[in-house]
Amino acid sequence: MKNKTTLPKGLVDKYCEWFDPAKLGGLPPVQFIPNLAYAEETEESRRNRVKITILDSIQKYFPVFTNGGTEDVVNLICTRESIIADKKLEEQYDKLKKLHKSQKEALKELKNQTGDTRQQQAEKETAIAKTKQGMQDINVEAFDFFKKLLANDHIPKWHEICANVCDEHTHVDLEGVRCDERLGRNFASLKHCYLQVLLTVTKQDAAERMRRYISMTVKMADSSIG
Repeated sequence: MKNKTTLPKGLVDKYCEWFDPAKLGGLPPVQFIPNLAYAEETEESRRNRVKITILDSIQKYFPVFTNGGTEDVVNLICTRESIIADKKLEEQYDKLKKLHKSQKEALKELKNQTGDTRQQQAEKETAIAKTKQGMQDINVEAFDFFKKLLANDHIPKWHEICANVCDEHTHVDLEGVRCDERLGRNFASLKHCYLQVLLTVTKQDAAERMRRYISMTVKMADSSIG
């Protein structure tokens, strides 16, 4: 049996919500019923797609984010994460990171050896530099994939967010604590960038409004059905 992936016709908020969620402090970031303006694929959305190479023999088309609310930005982040997973970028980075560590340990051992090891040290330093560059290239690629999913008018804001989050000498971590260190551009700092992107379309009390919406507004399924 094939599962349905479309909403039933005529489904409206009042069938799934007890009352107007605006009375609880405003609409939640994501409602139980998706916004039909974005849930249904349009001719424009089919045109606004970008082709991304996953493997040498595999290419996929992904929607370009032009506008939308919290739910659409969350979907954008999920799309980007799926690309990273398909390309196994984090696995590649972790592999190079382990290699980089072992190369540095090997270089340290060479320097502690007696005799002339300058040639071996030079070769090892070259290999270390190559591995480090490979790690940096993966980080750049990871950030670029998010940019590729954005319409042109959103790219300057993404660059601004990345610069403010990753390149400043201080940052605020995900717990709201200010830290006196530079984050740099890596997979961990991408989560900080995601948060700042979400804040461009979501109010800061969104989590509390979402909790109230789920606990007080969404109707539970009828237990007699089944």
